[in-house]
Amino acid sequence: MKKLWASSVLVVAAATLVSGCTIVDKSTPTSTEAATSASTPALDAYPSAISAIDTSLTVTRLTGNSMEVGTRHLFCAGSTAVAGTDFPGANAACAVVQASGKLLDSEPVPNDDDKCTGTGNQNIADVFGESHGKHIRVSFMRNNLCNVQTWDKLTPLIGLGA
Repeated sequence: MKKLWASSVLVVAAATLVSGCTIVDKSTPTSTEAATSASTPALDAYPSAISAIDTSLTVTRLTGNSMEVGTRHLFCAGSTAVAGTDFPGANAACAVVQASGKLLDSEPVPNDDDKCTGTGNQNIADVFGESHGKHIRVSFMRNNLCNVQTWDKLTPLIGLGA
């Protein structure tokens, strides 16, 4: 009986391999999935760069106690997001980068009960790349009230804090 079962499995596997058959899940998206995909622009929704790309940043976010990772890319020509950018609302992120001045040079402030009371929040955002010929590598945290203020100024770039 075992030989018959093993032979059957082997024949089915060989037939699948020879025929190039693949299994495709063609499930119908739920209304929530459809609404999300309708509100998220396609990657090619941003125009190709007409002028030189002056900002190329990668933002990696670790969120919550499970430290879920999310990464997005921003490419700007001035204050306009261009092709290669992979998140909605990126024109606002380009404008924030244009106006940020020294904000992208800031360091997270340590918890201090007098000035920067801790929040217990586990959001971290790492931003790296280049902007206007300057190398950027900076981290932002929402672990205390001072860092929350900095994060909130950069929300279009690094996203909402939880």
